[in-house]
Amino acid sequence: MSSEFLARLRRRSVRGDAGITLTELIVAMFVGSIVLSGVAALTISTQKSVSQAMARAGATADVRTALAYMSRRLRVAVPPGGGTAGAFEAAGPRSVTFYASLVAPGSTGTPAPTKIEFYVDTAAGCLVEARTAAVGAGAPYTWPSSGRRTTCIALGSINPAGQRLFTFYATPGATTPLATDASGAVTARDLPAIESVAVDLAVAPTKPAGTAPSQARTRLTLTNLL
Repeated sequence: MSSEFLARLRRRSVRGDAGITLTELIVAMFVGSIVLSGVAALTISTQKSVSQAMARAGATADVRTALAYMSRRLRVAVPPGGGTAGAFEAAGPRSVTFYASLVAPGSTGTPAPTKIEFYVDTAAGCLVEARTAAVGAGAPYTWPSSGRRTTCIALGSINPAGQRLFTFYATPGATTPLATDASGAVTARDLPAIESVAVDLAVAPTKPAGTAPSQARTRLTLTNLL
């Protein structure tokens, strides 16, 4: 009786010791960590791709809006009068200053020319429009700096590869741009000859990093200067 009882205890003891060994547990934990790392990497990659896609979509909308905005201003470029022959005061690769006939809603008269500047503010990451209203009852007008107002029309890294934003031509059908100086700006002698402008705009979102820029191009005929 005693020996049978001891045998039963031994059998229970053997069954009770059955389970996972330490080595098996370590292997299982290692495999699990690999699987979880893969899932985490995939999740992060997906989130980054979605963020970049959303940022690029926003940049594309900004490019279209800014390009349309600049086109409307450039199309109504006019000489300011007072003995000034051309509409352009300066015409550089990443900035331009000219005079435009901006008609206010409901107005029927001929407006005084507004001084318009478009330039890239690299520090602020912004494509800026500066507008200065004319002062005076007639030509010659003045454009005091106290009336200058600035607006950011596109936010991000503007033309990040350093490409030209503006290219200027003497006629609408010309394929060769006007001559420029060492800085890439049209010379003062040729400013009155500008009749067509090409605008190449690219905007890269600053966040998330690595988002490709959105870009668009248009070429305008300045009918008021023909």
